[in-house]
Order: sequence, then C-alpha cells, then structure tokens
Amino acid sequence: MQPHSITLQQLLREEPFVRALARQLVAEEAEDVVQQAFLRSLERAPTAVDAPRGWLARVVRNLAQDLRRRRRRRFARESEVAREPAVPSSQELLEAEELRRAVVAAVDALPEPQRTVVLLRYYEGLPPRRIATRLSIPAATVSHRLHEAIGMLRERLDHGHGGARRAWGLPLLTLARLPQRLPLAEVLAHPVATPGLALFTMSTKSLLACLVALLLSLCWLLWPASSAPLRVAERPDAATPAAATLAGSPSEARAPLPRAVAVALQVSGELAGTGTVAVTVVHAEQPRAGAGVVVMVRPVAGHARLDLTTAVTDAAGRFEFADLVPGHWALRTAGRPTREAVIEVRAGQRTEHTLALDGNLTVRGIVVSPLGVPVADVSIEAALPAFTSADAHRVATTRADGTFELHDCEPIALLGARAPGFAASQLYFLQGDAGAAAELRIELRDAGGTVTGLVVDSTGAPVRGALVRVGEGRSNSVRSTPAGAAPLPAAVRTASDGSFTAFGVAAGTVPVQVVARGCAPWLGTGELAPGASVALRIELQAGAACAGIVRGVDEQPVAGARVDVGTRDDLWAQETFTDADGRFALRGLPPGEVEVRAATPRVGKAATRFVGRPGSTTTIELRLDRGRVLTVRVVDEQGEPVPFATAEVAAEGAGPPWSQYGHSDREGRFELTEWPVDRALTIEVRKRGHLTARHQHAAFGPASITVQLPRDARPSVQILGRILRPDGSPATGLDVDAVGDEPRQQTAAVTAADGSFVLAVPEGSWRLRVAAAGHPEVRLGPTKLLAGQPWQVGTVQLTVGGTLHVELPTELADAGTVFTAAGGFVSGLVAPVPPLRSALLAPGDYVLQLEPVGRAALFLPFVIRAGATTTLRPELVVGVEQRIEFAAAGEPLGSVEFELRRDGARLLVEWASDGTPQRRTVGLWLAPGRYAVVTRGRERAAEVEFAVGSAAGAAVVVMVR
Repeated sequence: MQPHSITLQQLLREEPFVRALARQLVAEEAEDVVQQAFLRSLERAPTAVDAPRGWLARVVRNLAQDLRRRRRRRFARESEVAREPAVPSSQELLEAEELRRAVVAAVDALPEPQRTVVLLRYYEGLPPRRIATRLSIPAATVSHRLHEAIGMLRERLDHGHGGARRAWGLPLLTLARLPQRLPLAEVLAHPVATPGLALFTMSTKSLLACLVALLLSLCWLLWPASSAPLRVAERPDAATPAAATLAGSPSEARAPLPRAVAVALQVSGELAGTGTVAVTVVHAEQPRAGAGVVVMVRPVAGHARLDLTTAVTDAAGRFEFADLVPGHWALRTAGRPTREAVIEVRAGQRTEHTLALDGNLTVRGIVVSPLGVPVADVSIEAALPAFTSADAHRVATTRADGTFELHDCEPIALLGARAPGFAASQLYFLQGDAGAAAELRIELRDAGGTVTGLVVDSTGAPVRGALVRVGEGRSNSVRSTPAGAAPLPAAVRTASDGSFTAFGVAAGTVPVQVVARGCAPWLGTGELAPGASVALRIELQAGAACAGIVRGVDEQPVAGARVDVGTRDDLWAQETFTDADGRFALRGLPPGEVEVRAATPRVGKAATRFVGRPGSTTTIELRLDRGRVLTVRVVDEQGEPVPFATAEVAAEGAGPPWSQYGHSDREGRFELTEWPVDRALTIEVRKRGHLTARHQHAAFGPASITVQLPRDARPSVQILGRILRPDGSPATGLDVDAVGDEPRQQTAAVTAADGSFVLAVPEGSWRLRVAAAGHPEVRLGPTKLLAGQPWQVGTVQLTVGGTLHVELPTELADAGTVFTAAGGFVSGLVAPVPPLRSALLAPGDYVLQLEPVGRAALFLPFVIRAGATTTLRPELVVGVEQRIEFAAAGEPLGSVEFELRRDGARLLVEWASDGTPQRRTVGLWLAPGRYAVVTRGRERAAEVEFAVGSAAGAAVVVMVR
C-alpha cells in the first residue's frame, strides 16, 4: 500500500479539509450518547417493555437534550466572559497562526495507516466504503483507523499545550470575531517566502487565524474539560446592531450571541443556536412519496428572493433544512400546488412537516431542438401567470430520450425549457382539472449563448448568493395568453467565489440585473453573439437602507402592516411586515429617490419617498389613512344581504382609467377606497342565481349606497346536444359553456357515454362554446331562448384544425385579428416567440385584419386546411393616422362596433370604447384614399364617408342613435 502523498504545504492551503476534520473532532460525541444510552438501559431498564425500540429512542432523545443543555450553558458562560475585544495584537495573531499550523502538522505526523485514511476521508471527501475499496481493506478497518486518528490528533494537541484543551482553544476563539471575508485562493496567491518558514501577509494571517479559531474553538466549546456546573445567564443586549435587526423578523428579535459563538454554531451544524425543519412531500391522490420535488423555505420577514433556500426531495420525498435561524419560516413547493405553510423554528429543535400535493394536472412531454431532435438533460422551468408574484423555478430534467414527466403540476401553469447551446423555449400555457393529463412538446430555439461572470463588492471581495437575472422579461408575474408567453430570463445565484453561469440566453443585447444582500442593485447589459459566451465582471456598491415606524390615524403603531418597495418589474423589489411596535427595516435599496408603501386592510394605506444614500439608513414614518371610503351594501328584493357577490366599479368622465373589483362580505358589504370622488362611478354587481344590477353613483355622491340584486326568477330553458370527436367517438370528459349576453356563464360537463349534454339556463340570449384541447373551439349562437322552447343544438363534431402564422417585425407583434369570411370575430394573434400565431382554426375561409401602428391597415383573405400551417408574409406600407369619433345622439354610448369600407369592400371590423359615455373615439392608420365608416349591431346604422390624404386630417364625427 503506497502512502497518500500530500505535502504539508498542500494541507495548509486546504480550507475544506481542515473544516471537515474539525467537524469530525466534534461529531464523535454522538458515540458517547450511544454508549450512555446502552449503559442506562442496562442499569435502569424497566422489567417489562412493550416497545424496547421506542423506550430506547426516548432515552437517546433525553441524553441528546441534556447534551444540548450543557452546550447552551457553556455558550452562555462564554457570552459573559468573552466580551467584544479590541483588535487582536500582532502577538495574538502570530499565536493563532502557529496553532493553525499545529493542527495540520499533527495530521502530517500521524502514522501512515491513520494518515492515509484521514486524507482520503477529509481531503478527498471519500466515504468509508469507497476508502475501503481503494485500500482493499474492510470498511470496519477504515472506521477503526479513523477513530484512532481522531484520538491521536486530540492527544497531540493537548500534549503540546500542557494537557489543557482550553489553552489552545481560547486564544483562537477571540479571533473568530474578526470581520475579514477574503477569498482564500487570492490570499494564498501572494506568499512571502523565507528560508525554512512559510509566512503569509497580515491579511492572510488574519483570515486563516479566524478560520482555525472557528474550527478549533468547536473542539473546546463542545468537548467538556471540567465537570464544574455552568450557570445559564441570558443577557438582553440593548445595543442590538442595526444589521441584526434588518436581517431577521423584528418581532423575533433576540439578544445576539457573541460573534465567535454565533459563527461556531453556524459552521458546526449543531442545533444549539439554530433549528431544523424536516420536510416530507407526498402525493394526495396516491399514498406515495413526492420524490424529486423542489421545496422552498424562506423567513417570513426576510427578503423574498435572497433569503430563499431551495432543495430537491430524495426518493423518499424528504429533505431537511438545517441551521435555520429561530423565527417563522414559510415553506412550500415550486411549480406544484400546495398551500404555503408557516413553520416556527425553535433553537435546538427539529420540526417535522408534511406537504401534500393536490391531485392536479399531470404533464408528460418531450423537449426537442429546432430540428426536432430530442435533447437530454434539459431544465424544465415552471412559472405562474400574472396573477401571482411567485418566481419561476426548475421543476424537472429531461431523460436521455428528451422526455420528462411532472406529476401534480399547478392547475394553471407555464412550462418552458432551457439548455446550454440553445436559446430558452417559449413558455407553454397549461390548464387542467384534478386528474387531468396533458401532452406537451417543447421546442428550444437557435441563437442561444452563455453569460458567465464574477460578482464582487466595492473592495473586490466575491459576493456569494447574489441573484443574477440575465435576459429580457421577468421570472415572476408573467403575462401570458392561452398560446403561452415569452421565454423566461435566466436566473442564477453566485457561488462562494462570486462566479455565475447563465445559459439558454438569446443572442443580442442582453440586460443583466444583480441583487445581493446589503448591496445596491446593479443594472447593465452585455452583447452576446449566437452560440458564444460572454464574461462580465460586476462590482456592487453599498446599498441604501430605511427603517421606521408605521402608525394609524390615532397615532398608535400598527403591527403586521405590509411595507414594500419597488414594482413587479424590479428584481430588487422587496417587502416586510411591521413588528408588534409597528417598526420595520429594509436594506439593499438603490441610491436615489425610493418610494416606500405601507398598507393594511383595516387601517389604510400610506406612501412616502426618501433619498437613499449608499451605506446609510434613513429613518421614515408612515401614517396609514383610508381616505374617503364608499360603502356599498348588496341586498336582494327582500332586503336581505347578498354575500359573496362580485362588484366591478369603473370611473366615468375625463381622466385616467380607474376601476376596482370587490366582493361583498357575509353582511353583503364591500368598500371602495381611494376612488376619484370628482367622477361618476358605474357599479355593476352580479352573482349566479341573481339578475345583474347596475348603479350609477354621481360625483361627490353619498359615502354609503345600497344596490339591490334581485333573484333570477325567470323560467329556465334547456340547451341539449351531443359532442363527438373527429373520429365519431363520444367526446366525454369535456366542458360545454353557455355564455349569456349579460356577464354570466354556466357550464355542463359531458359525462354521458354517448357524448350528450344538457344545460339549464334562464331566458335570454345565449351562446354556446365547446373548447377541447387539440381541436378548434366551436361557437354557436347567439340564440334568443324562451321558456318552453329548448335549444336543440344537435350533434357537434370536433375537427382537426390548422394554424395561421404571420411573419411581421417584432415591434408589430400585437397587430393581428382573425375574422370569419362573414366578418365574425374568431381570435387574436399572439407571439410568445416569432412568428405571430393563431389558435387552432377549423378548416375554412378566413380574413386576417392587420392594424400595425404607423402602417396602413390590411384585410387579407386566407384558407385553413386540416393539420396544416398557413403562412402569410404581408407587405406593409406607411399609413396616415385618422381619428374617428362616435357621438351619442340620445342614450349614452357603450362600446361602438363598426366596419370600415373601401371601394364598397369591408376593410376592418373595429370597436371604439375609449372616451366618455357621450363620445367614443378610435385612431386608425390608413393608406390615402376614400373610405366609409358604418356602425353595426344597432337599430339604425350610421354611415359617414371621408377621404384620407397624405397628412393627418380632422377627426371624422359619426352621430349614433
């Protein structure tokens, strides 16, 4: 067996090696606990035990608790005797350096068998079984040699200091409080050589002294050298550092431990000052483990992004988050529907929690290249549509054949893919009920590259854990259509050396955002060529901070108020909540003017601005006020309250658009705040089973009104029909929607074996809509329904559809609408990624209507064929802007539908909805020529002819009756 040839100088340069070895010097206390447990079982075991394993487990838990109490007493005593010292002297630094070297020298002096297993275990990080395989010896022999080596190291260190373990622990313990945070590789790159002795610069000595003080102090702290009892003395510290207040929840503020003790706790992984949360994820529908699920935990009062920790559950659906600071933590899964749980973490305790995945959508898919070739090891990312602010996260990885499977996905989600060598795919919109399954084909894009970089602070030190977002768009509150959304930007975190790598980035000018704890956010760009890689060096500056108090109109502090800064588009946006004294703190803000907002439903809102300065904290005060409140009470025809009715309120008249939604409470009430008192309001209230009610509220009207919402007593009418698939089989498992002229809808599930359905709706005008994944939507009606006259729809057969692709410049991507040949609206066009695409269309004749800003409007006929794609490449010409105004000749106007004709042929079908109830306006871009505008859907159509010249002319006015 050859000796393991590692030199003393190599060992001196290896921080992970020394750290791992020191942890082992501490961890063997577990063996003492086991030995004491068996000794106690022999001495004190009851004569009859029904469950010996459970009894022994209780013994072990009690012994471990005793051990933790002894450690707390030691830490408490240390808190009293180890006051914050002055800067260590040169003599102390030299002593620490010599002690650090003594640890490594002790390893180097071990006998060959023990030295080899120590180096293989802690220098190379091999587990005992692999060491046994490499050395061709039994695993038990490896464990025995490791045990012997640890004992030899302790004896050597004790012998070198007169047998007193504290003698070599205490001098190094004081240096652990030093604030140096220097990169080890950079420090060791500049040694000063002296014959026969390896010396380092003073910064090196300080850093390594701190490191070894931390590691060796653990041996002293966690290994008792005296049996004298220690008195626990918890000392409140009135001078809590500002940083400590900013980092944690104000409501959970505690006296901080001395820095040496706190750092020792963090590195040791012991539970004396921190807690552990053990998470188990299970599938709700089937009693099986949720393996490979991304779990997230974050402090409730911390930074929503920077304080977030993610992990992936193992084959048993489990993961443990260790070393969590005491306080309240939010726990949930990424991309899977679970209710967020708030867990209280207690020092020295282990908390178990189970997250049950709701039985929702199952997604099976494949990821392919632009040429259709399956791609392995692709990251599948899941985001949520714009109604939530949750960030996107990786939720799966493709197999060798490019396929993936995602069980219990969110019922409404966006899925995309990212891989090196490609640009990220678009996001695909998915929606499904419990138990539903979806098949998805995700296509990566060409012209992708990689952005690498290094993030450092103003001193040049690397920044660990910084969040870097690379690329256009945002990863939260993603705006989407049923056809999907634009690709996600890459979001990565920096490693311990400050480096990061972001792949799947589209070529071009790439925006980059960086946020890090306590630093000002950084915004910049980089130029990325297709298939290339670009490297950035990003230097962060100190951020601004603010702290203050939130009060109500009664001058009393408001606890639990939400305080936030930034918008959804800002990566640095963050929020916190006030503590019991109404206080809050935010840091890592950009220098300059920043708006801070506070709100709580019952007390009101407030906002203020302050000018932040790098590295300084500004004190502010926010006073909540509800302002003028409009109370609306919803009752039925008997005057009884109508709970859970939906109300939509919109402001009329001149001014910016304003609207608000609300729901009545159990007493039938809802409140409007911050509404424009100088403008009239239209209040529309609706609830299933009731007639829709509309109320006009005058400007400066009363602060309390009542809206009557009568029950819908109209007789019901049946809608009957049968749905078949293209092959003639019954289309069971689909939903059929009936949509009324008033804002109401009723749905029937097709469950009958023959595909038939029955809907019961009140009298009125109704349309029918059948939507089935993979088939064009079917629309029937409108039909006026009367009591006793059922609507026999007959048999509706789904079709195999086709798609329209329109190649337009990116800046004109929202300019298209599809109509039937008869002028009926079918769908808009969307472009998550070019080209513009329609929804699936039934085979037949259609017209594409294009209204690009600055270009003349077009009306292009096209044909859709089953299973095929129709591509249009329209030629655009510069247009002239023409405004058309519709004026009310009698009743107030709603939205005005009209046709624009040229030479007697229909050019556009459009709606005018902007303006006031007396005058609606719309702006069009047209080529020079003669036109006519004709209103649609009214008893008396209005028609006006006009001419468009080479320059914009006066508005065309159309009187509507």
